[in-house]
Amino acid sequence: MGTTDDFFMRFRFGKNTALSFSEGEAFSQLFDVVLGAEVAKKLNYRVGDPILLAHGLGRISFSMHDVSLSESRGS
Repeated sequence: MGTTDDFFMRFRFGKNTALSFSEGEAFSQLFDVVLGAEVAKKLNYRVGDPILLAHGLGRISFSMHDVSLSESRGS
């Protein structure tokens, strides 16, 4: 999801619990991303790893974003 760094300050979950990072930090550059800690662990991503963003539900709708690789900043 595209967002701004306000997300990390304003979003709350559970009983008004703020987000925290198990590693890294909030993004600072246009193509930086923050992954959920469980996703990062399952896919073996580490802070600083390049990530190629893509979306779609099938072969025909699959769309690669080859403008730039994103970089994992935190999880």
